[in-house]
Amino acid sequence: MGNNTFKLTKLALAIGLTATLSGCFSDNDDNDYVKPPEPPVPTVKAPVADTPAALTFYVAGNVVDSETGEVVASTVKFLEAGVASANVVALNGDAITEVATTDGSFTFNLVEGAELTQLTALVTAEGYASNSVVVDLSDKSEVVDTIVSLVKLDENKVTLIKDKKVAAADGKLAAPLAETAGAATIEIGTDVELQDAEGNAVTGTEVTLNVVTADINAAAGKTAAVDLIPEGLTNADATKVVVPAAYMSVEMLAGDTKIKSFSENISLTANLPATFKTIDGSMVEAGDKFDVSSYNEETGVWANEAEQATVGDAGALTLPAKFATDHLTGFALSEAQTACSTPISYTFTGDAVPASGLYVHLNSSTVSKKKLVKKVQGNLYGAGVVADNAVANVSVKDKNGNVWGTVANANLCGAITVALDSPVTIVAQNLNVTYTCSNAEVDKDKTFPLTGAVVLYSQTKRTISTAVETAGSYALTGLESGVTYDVKVIPTGINVGLQSTTVTANGTDSAFNIVRDNCTLEDRVVTGTGTTGGS
Repeated sequence: MGNNTFKLTKLALAIGLTATLSGCFSDNDDNDYVKPPEPPVPTVKAPVADTPAALTFYVAGNVVDSETGEVVASTVKFLEAGVASANVVALNGDAITEVATTDGSFTFNLVEGAELTQLTALVTAEGYASNSVVVDLSDKSEVVDTIVSLVKLDENKVTLIKDKKVAAADGKLAAPLAETAGAATIEIGTDVELQDAEGNAVTGTEVTLNVVTADINAAAGKTAAVDLIPEGLTNADATKVVVPAAYMSVEMLAGDTKIKSFSENISLTANLPATFKTIDGSMVEAGDKFDVSSYNEETGVWANEAEQATVGDAGALTLPAKFATDHLTGFALSEAQTACSTPISYTFTGDAVPASGLYVHLNSSTVSKKKLVKKVQGNLYGAGVVADNAVANVSVKDKNGNVWGTVANANLCGAITVALDSPVTIVAQNLNVTYTCSNAEVDKDKTFPLTGAVVLYSQTKRTISTAVETAGSYALTGLESGVTYDVKVIPTGINVGLQSTTVTANGTDSAFNIVRDNCTLEDRVVTGTGTTGGS
């Protein structure tokens, strides 16, 4: 039979070899060609422009001394209908309800989509009477400028009782109180319980009394009562306006606790001058009555009191001030008069208005208003703001206090024309603000325009102006030639803090660069001769 095992083995090898060779030429052997991996492309971190577009709207405010015009360190609260506004944000977008300013300037914006048309800015400062203004937010197409004037508590200018100590026990005065401070008198009996904001009797053996007031017809060099009156005092009848006759602010404290209410009525008296005339032009006399409004110095809200003030003998005005309210605060006596039915308009002639604007101040014994204007003509205020026969002195000043023009005894119900004559040489120049990126690997010295910043500038201690931006170039206008200005640069949309510099007003553009360590970076391809890509 031979060796069958050998024959089978050779046959198996032949079959196996045939199968193997057949597989080498198959299209379905899953042995596709694999391309070798590409070597990594070398890249570096390069900076890219990352600052936001120019801001078109925000509010820039100044708090100033009413007499000197110098800025005042202060605290500003933002209120709507007496409560903290939920619509106010800082320029970086953080929600805020108040700001503390060391240089008298403040800025804020509104939350995106807010339809707010006005809010109250309530301002307090050490050594000054508190004040508030109503900020008009109806036009959001440009930066809104606002100014708050504070009256210094100077005994040579205003009448006041300051830190008078009065004995007390068991929440009541130890002896009747009858204190007079110029145009104001306060009377409280020993049977009246002194209460805190919750209606609880106050404790302690001593009460502190503070009273601030001024004459409505102030003598030369004195502060007038109208300058103490915060904004927002209006009449319920839209055809009427409030014409003030007196103002006083009364505060009492038991230790650090404010006395806010009483168990029964107390009496306040505002003493009008013997020459005081009512709105119909007649001399004040016994039996005449005045409306009474109270101002809450914590909420910035005015409220009408139920009781009117009645004039007593010898021209003394007795105000019973029956407190249904829980406040012991500011009080205004007033008369209602027919409102002017037309806007208060103005026209400037003579020298040109600097782009930074001029302040128009309307002042009389019953009117005190100040507004920044930037055009040669327009409306200062709408209809219904002053009485139809209101007369006031008009002065126009720049932000450094220089007088550009005045008009005496101008009729406010209608048009006011003021001839401007600049007392100083005015120049304008640009500040080109850029930034470089220290956190980049290349182009560390390349500059990018710093867009979207807020640039504020002023003479030392004077009112601050806001620069208008064009692609990182900020226009400094209304500069007094030869004077050095302090400049603050507040970047927005990026994590960079406030920057400061100075410029000299000479009409020549200058540059200011900020070094950043947090620029946005992108990968840039490295070539044999350098880098490509990016900008």
